[in-house]
Amino acid sequence: MQLCAPKSFRLSVLALALASGFAYADTEQAELNTVRVVGTAVPTRISRAQLDKEVATDLKQVMKDQIGINVGAGNGVAQYYSIRGQGEDNINLDVDNTSQSNKIFHHQSRFQLDPASVKTISVEKGTGSASAGIGATGGTVKVTTVDAKDLLLDGKPFGFKLGSTVSSNKGWSGNAAAYMYQNGFDALAAVNYLHNDDYKDGSGLKNTGSKLKQRSYLAKLGYDFNENHGIRLSYRQEDQKGSRTDKAEFMNINNFVSTGNGSQSKYKGFEGTEQKEETFNLAYRGRDVGFLSKIDANIFQIKTDDYKPPKGAPNDNEKSSRLELSQSKASGANLNLASELWNRHTLKYGVNYRRESSRPSDKSAWLNILGLYDRQDEKKTDYGMYIEGIWDWAPVTLTTGLRYDHFKFDSANRQSVSGGQFNPSAGVIWDVTPTFSLLGTLNQASRSPRLNEVLLANERAGAAADVDAGLKAETARRAEVGFRWRNDNFSVAGSLFQQNIKDVIAYQWAGISNSTGTINSRGRIFNGGRLKNHGYELDAVYRNGGLTARAGVSYVKPKIGGTLYDGSKLIDADNYESSFYFWNTGRQWLTSLAYRFAHPNLEIGWRGRYAQRVAYTSGSRAPYNKGHKAGYGVHDIFANWKPTGKDNLNINAGINNIGDKKYRSHGQRFSNDPTRISFYERGREYVLGVNYRF
Repeated sequence: MQLCAPKSFRLSVLALALASGFAYADTEQAELNTVRVVGTAVPTRISRAQLDKEVATDLKQVMKDQIGINVGAGNGVAQYYSIRGQGEDNINLDVDNTSQSNKIFHHQSRFQLDPASVKTISVEKGTGSASAGIGATGGTVKVTTVDAKDLLLDGKPFGFKLGSTVSSNKGWSGNAAAYMYQNGFDALAAVNYLHNDDYKDGSGLKNTGSKLKQRSYLAKLGYDFNENHGIRLSYRQEDQKGSRTDKAEFMNINNFVSTGNGSQSKYKGFEGTEQKEETFNLAYRGRDVGFLSKIDANIFQIKTDDYKPPKGAPNDNEKSSRLELSQSKASGANLNLASELWNRHTLKYGVNYRRESSRPSDKSAWLNILGLYDRQDEKKTDYGMYIEGIWDWAPVTLTTGLRYDHFKFDSANRQSVSGGQFNPSAGVIWDVTPTFSLLGTLNQASRSPRLNEVLLANERAGAAADVDAGLKAETARRAEVGFRWRNDNFSVAGSLFQQNIKDVIAYQWAGISNSTGTINSRGRIFNGGRLKNHGYELDAVYRNGGLTARAGVSYVKPKIGGTLYDGSKLIDADNYESSFYFWNTGRQWLTSLAYRFAHPNLEIGWRGRYAQRVAYTSGSRAPYNKGHKAGYGVHDIFANWKPTGKDNLNINAGINNIGDKKYRSHGQRFSNDPTRISFYERGREYVLGVNYRF
């Protein structure tokens, strides 16, 4: 949220901004002029200037230094995202005020984003405030993409940007952009190409199925009528082709061919999957319109096409024309307004609307087998209204909000259910002294039933599925207390939090015989579980001249109870995890030490990432699978050099995983099934990147 804050509060936020930037904490002043409060003492905010100083080709690499955020292994949609352990079903990815909740398949992520097109990333951890948008129960990753004015240099009317990265562990990328801004007209065109072969982990094992080719496009066209009013039309596309199986989170271990000697086998790659996401967005920005200090409005459409080899297809060079298509769509609109009251307080209010639909690839086949000829594509409509006040009574800043959300869900078998709910929120920040602040948050949000997974909507997840007449939205509540303190060289921030989600929506699969199509048990969508999570975060930064040192820690402890998607009672469900609900990430540490020289403009540094051993429970019915995720410690070194002494040219280099450690991220599935081996992280790799604006 944006607000007019007292000077002492601005200082405390500035200290946190420096802390949240890890070794690259020297965020440009232009990025600090807007104060943002994200409801937690240890926020995440990443700027374009920071991204230009890193060798990062996906969000996983961007987020690896952020406290409380995890991204699982693999490449592309094999990567799972989590915030304080909360899985993707409970978190939002909001790009330029566009979002969707549709899920193609629970064995793959629903997030795609190219960091080359990003201006800023901010993360709200846990249940959001009234203004956070639709379904903000577990957290929101909020992204703003670049405009031409963000890239232009020295008042020039047009410019160009070129960049490239290369990795010793089978990867490279290249990107280019052209842009102009003159007489109010704004135009930008950017393209990025990424190629990753199957990488090797710390043991030298090739993680087959991590091969990925990705193309990304961003185009914008706009006009500013004056300094207070402007419109933008944008198009964004992410296209991934990989050698993955249909279950993207697992290695592609079945695609081998004999070398002819009877004792060895050789991996044969194939372009077995593809996912393309396209987003159209028309946005209007207005400022100082009568009693309205701010107007942000947009309408959008998102279409995701997911291609996979048909069931029973051989694992060879599949052609796109032979792949089966699953498709999801989302369209919506947002109107966000703000008014200043007595030049001191801020009132925010608005309306959010989103309509989603899905079309599975196997619709016709399964309808014929089951004799269910009257099935329809699933649809869901959400709308919400909110009002939020930010009251500046220095030295106290109080936030109060109320949100109303309503949904209507139309299932594949033509059942409908709808419901609405009010959700209050409150927060307070007390600047006890100019250098010490306390904060507290109590937020509630609801999340409507997501559509059945598109890939399975007319198979196990959707066939003959009954929707409970009383089905209602999940309700999440987060309570958090924290502090911020700084002096001239040292800053520290921390928080304790507890989050509860009740009426967790469960998806019980129908029992279907694949050979005969016989329905042994009917599917069901119902409110059947609860999730409890508590933990803490702590972040400390020391700065002196060119020296920056940092240490941070996060901890989460989940517990799931009630009835899960298979209808069996959970007993002793501590540490339970799945891609539907939660990844048990346990306690994790981040450390760094860096030094920036004035002449030449060079920064060198080291970072360490550590995860402590943690127990986990998995499986869909008792007796559950129980085990431990091994702890690990990984070390990187990095360098950023600006030969011109300015931000227009960055040369970046590093060595990741110096010790060549074999390990898995705790933010992913741990499977002992020899036919379903989840990815390990990359082994030692040397990376080099350059980006140049002119």
